Amino acid sequence: MNKKNIAIAMSGLTVLASAAPVFAASSFTADYNYTVVQGKYQKVITGLQDGLKNGKITNIDVIFDGSSIGEVVPGSDAAAAATKLKSLVDDKLDNLGDGKYVQFNVTYTTKSIITKAELKNYYNQLESSKDRILIGNEPQDTGTKGLIKADTDGTTAVAANAPLKLSDIFTFSYDEVTGVLKAEPTSKVSAGKVQGLKYGNTGATNYTSGAEISVPTTGLTLTADTTATTDVNISDVMSAFKFNGTDTISGFPAGSSASTLRASIKVINAKEESIDVDSSSHRTAEDLAEKYVFKPEDVNKTYEALTDLYKEGITSNLITQDGGKYQVVLFAQGKRLTTKG
Repeated sequence: MNKKNIAIAMSGLTVLASAAPVFAASSFTADYNYTVVQGKYQKVITGLQDGLKNGKITNIDVIFDGSSIGEVVPGSDAAAAATKLKSLVDDKLDNLGDGKYVQFNVTYTTKSIITKAELKNYYNQLESSKDRILIGNEPQDTGTKGLIKADTDGTTAVAANAPLKLSDIFTFSYDEVTGVLKAEPTSKVSAGKVQGLKYGNTGATNYTSGAEISVPTTGLTLTADTTATTDVNISDVMSAFKFNGTDTISGFPAGSSASTLRASIKVINAKEESIDVDSSSHRTAEDLAEKYVFKPEDVNKTYEALTDLYKEGITSNLITQDGGKYQVVLFAQGKRLTTKG
């Protein structure tokens, strides 16, 4: 959706045709809050179960109508925890009455365990990029350095016959059964050094003074369902096995430290009505305003968030994206009454 359409209207406007529920006070303070209508609860349960299984979710407190009905902790058996979660809420969510709600207070971490599918995909990317150049072979006598080899006298440096590629120093393998990815040094590497080649300038005695090229000898094995995103970052294959411009080629990049976050997900008994109100639609936001009553402050906050997005590119948790369109959610206080006169 382009800026023009944002200015015209709110695309993907969703109305929950029920008064916004009042939730019981809780010591749980969420970083993010979400509200979902009853008809879409299965998607919520599936997402939570996946989070329990991949180690991302560390705790779920399940609340029904203001009271906790159980706590789900993955522990040593994440699959059992996922089953417990479903059994706790399935019946209640299937038969959610007016004014009732189920709330999931979720504690999760940005750390997650790398799956076999993710690790295999990473391996495929490594294979596809294995012929990328790590060090070029166009060094000069002064200034530009590059890959050099020794001339016949053993001390003078001349340009190497070819650039140094990733495939020259490492081969990669992945075992689909065990989920193990390995990077193994080739015969051109010995004791953590590239053999017969250095990094430096060409010219007399420059091979002697050139820098030996170090490659990693440890941390070359990744195991699916054990290795975590905090241990290694597999989001960008090009950040792995890079030359630092001096004397060292890196290995698998380390991941970022994990942080703990909280989210509150509330499933309510409400009717959802969605409407696309963009430049190509014959319906407008006015159609909804004629049908439902909204709190002025909610509408104002939404308008301000959309204005900030349009004018300044400032995002807000009031606005999400769904299928390439911007979406906002508003709670209606009720339907407007119509009278005959």
